[in-house]
Amino acid sequence: MTQHRRRGRPVRFAAAGIALVASLGPAAAESGDLLHVGDRLKITVYEVVESADRSGAGEPQEAGAPPVQAAYPRLDLSGEYLIESSGRVMLPLIGAFDAVERPVEALRAQIGDAFVRTFRRRPDIAVTFVQRAPVYVVGAVRNPGAFPFAAGLFVAQALALAGGDLTNAPPERALEIVRSREQREAARERLKALLVRRAVAKSESEGAALAADEGLIKLVGAETAAGLMNREQRLIKLRAQERSSARTVQERAVATAEEEVELLSQRLANYDAQVKARGDRLRIMEGLFSRQVVENERVVDIRRDYADMEGRRRDIEISLLQSRQRLEAVRRAREQGELDRRLALENEFVRVTGELREAERGFEAATTVASLLARGQGPEASEAAAVTYDILRRHGGGLETLHVGQGEMLEPGDVLRVQIGRPSEGVGKVAGK
Repeated sequence: MTQHRRRGRPVRFAAAGIALVASLGPAAAESGDLLHVGDRLKITVYEVVESADRSGAGEPQEAGAPPVQAAYPRLDLSGEYLIESSGRVMLPLIGAFDAVERPVEALRAQIGDAFVRTFRRRPDIAVTFVQRAPVYVVGAVRNPGAFPFAAGLFVAQALALAGGDLTNAPPERALEIVRSREQREAARERLKALLVRRAVAKSESEGAALAADEGLIKLVGAETAAGLMNREQRLIKLRAQERSSARTVQERAVATAEEEVELLSQRLANYDAQVKARGDRLRIMEGLFSRQVVENERVVDIRRDYADMEGRRRDIEISLLQSRQRLEAVRRAREQGELDRRLALENEFVRVTGELREAERGFEAATTVASLLARGQGPEASEAAAVTYDILRRHGGGLETLHVGQGEMLEPGDVLRVQIGRPSEGVGKVAGK
């Protein structure tokens, strides 16, 4: 059976395995993130082809060396996909896959298995979130509707997005707490990103192994920090492979320029010898002509031949000069590229270190404010506002109703229902349709 495939230009690797993690989308998909109906994903598929020929990578063939692997982007399979109401993602050529309430890694594994069955090739697949399913706020709120989901979104934040509830007294203090928590979460995310950037800049500038420092582990935990480092390590490897390919191109350009200079130098030496020989012959013939031994026409022919040879020699000399200039230019470009890279890494490390100090101060300040506001909120405030919060969440093919408080975390696709009435007896879970 003939298979029609669209493939981009290959990326060659001399390694036993390839791990490609794309971070081009708005949010990289962590392996533990569960998928929901309405999530829009960017799925990038590479087809990995192995070859025993290493000559294309500019490296000598060695006994027992691992095969060269080329990763071809599968443009016919890569793209943006929506998790439909059926809970499935449909990819052309290889089928539909169950996605809802499953981690991203499970979806990648399903697609990979189907790719192997269909094409008999090993794939490498990257999944990123383009957009999460929105959160819906309905009921006794000022501005009901759908709101974009963000990591760490909880009930009080969703209530603030909807303009607050419709009780007579506006929840100013609750909104202050919400704003303080939002500021603390934003400061935390910025601090986390800067800690990761500093670790990457330090690793690349010093050529050392990538490792999470104590600040990042304390902020997000050892497991999450290890996951972040693994993702960045894969990106570092890709950048290193890209630099290696660029260096190979530069080395080839230098070698070509050197060969051209050597060839022209040899030709110039040959022309020098021929010009000398013709000059000696011309002087002999002019001496014979002065003694009237040879005719003038013969001398004129030899003089013309000498002038023609001298002109060719000058052309070769000019070409040799130009070749030497090109050789010098490619050598400078090779050296300058490495210097620019090292300078950029040093500047990045210094810049991130300065930003990190500011982010640490901002996070500490936001944490202190949030703690003071939460500590100052008495129990009578929550009892006075007879507002209840229910979350309608997809679960196991149906809907689950959760009676929650303002601190409950939301998931993509949740429906937050706000009601005003008798205060709830407590916060719990009630399954319902």
